[in-house]
Amino acid sequence: MFVDWGPEFTHAHALALPRLKNAGLVMCLGALAADYVANRRASAYLPARAVKRRLDAWTLHVVADAPRFPYPAWIVWRDDIDPDIAATARTSLAAIVADAENEQETLVRSLEAMKGQDAG
Repeated sequence: MFVDWGPEFTHAHALALPRLKNAGLVMCLGALAADYVANRRASAYLPARAVKRRLDAWTLHVVADAPRFPYPAWIVWRDDIDPDIAATARTSLAAIVADAENEQETLVRSLEAMKGQDAG
């Protein structure tokens, strides 16, 4: 199945996997896609940070040799936000980003290890 993560992802996917032009099923909501894939014989690109719990529980599995695509997250707030709230938000978000990056790096290392096992 194809999960539409936006035009940048769609373009990168088309370049990396040109033979997969028509998945037959397209979803635009990742949470539903994860449920669908976990309960059927299907595959899809899902953000590692969103499916780690399912990977740990073995309800989803990684395709070790599949191309990886970046999926950035953004935060936006008003210019006139209270400076104390903005400072608290920046500090909190920096901690969340650091945790997410560490978790992602751990997952990426485990994916790389899987590739090495498949090649050996």
